[in-house]
Amino acid sequence: MQEPTQNEAPQQPTQPAPEAPVASQPVAPATPYVENPGQTLGIIGIITNVMGIGIAGIVLGVMSRNKSREAGMPTTLGTVSLAWGIVITVLAVLTFIGIVLLMILGATAAYSETDSSYQATDSVYEEAPSATTEEDLFSN
Repeated sequence: MQEPTQNEAPQQPTQPAPEAPVASQPVAPATPYVENPGQTLGIIGIITNVMGIGIAGIVLGVMSRNKSREAGMPTTLGTVSLAWGIVITVLAVLTFIGIVLLMILGATAAYSETDSSYQATDSVYEEAPSATTEEDLFSN
């Protein structure tokens, strides 16, 4: 490497020349956003399921699926609402049947306990002697 003389200026590092802009690929025009017509019904159905109203979730889920299917859109929210509504409704019906059965069993158990306690000989509950005459009833 030679040393620069007094008349020569030191060489500056050269930057590469800017490249010519590359022509971009043609872009398809943006399609407008189309909202799923059943989406709102599906969301409302899910909310009613969270609140415990399974029948409303089933109805809204079916309506959501039908509207979305007619528009050719995904039916996910309607399906979730429908399935969740069915599960909640089945659980509610089973719970109701269980409570009714427990009430019936409790009532029959209480009736059978009071009925059998009078018949036991070594029970605390003993039958009172029966008053058969008027003298026994009013003798105080």
